[in-house]
Amino acid sequence: ADNSVMLAGGGTDSAEFFDPNTFTFTLAPNPMTAARTGHSAIATDEGKLLFFGGDAGYTVERFDPATETFSLAATLGVESSTATLLANEKILVLGPALAGVYVPATDQMEALADASPLQRSGHTATELPGDKTILVAGGVNSSNEFVAAAAVFNPAHIETDLDDYPPGG
Repeated sequence: ADNSVMLAGGGTDSAEFFDPNTFTFTLAPNPMTAARTGHSAIATDEGKLLFFGGDAGYTVERFDPATETFSLAATLGVESSTATLLANEKILVLGPALAGVYVPATDQMEALADASPLQRSGHTATELPGDKTILVAGGVNSSNEFVAAAAVFNPAHIETDLDDYPPGG
């Protein structure tokens, strides 16, 4: 299997691959759909990469390694700061005015009820071992005020995920 690492964006629409065996960089043959900086990247089980945010259009972009192409997957409409892969292959996406679960199979965002404690930027969102809850800590709110309280996102409490996250699983 190819164990190269993709480096994408950095204020440009270019991407390149680093091969740790040969210590060489190779420019990707096709550009990203937008210049990105400060974005999140998630690898899916299918081997594709999803890029969240970091562009003026607040988009989600997909890279398909089989075709070496980037394509627009979705438009979020607002800034996203972090994207965290959940155990069921859905992705928790958070930003100063955003808290939802992105479904790669449909390229749709599922809104979260009572999500204001999760909405922030400049934070971390870390999956905890065991029950797979996500600890959201630090950052600032949409008024650029520091958020002192941590928040916990429990995927088991999402109606669409009940079968994917059995209690204690």
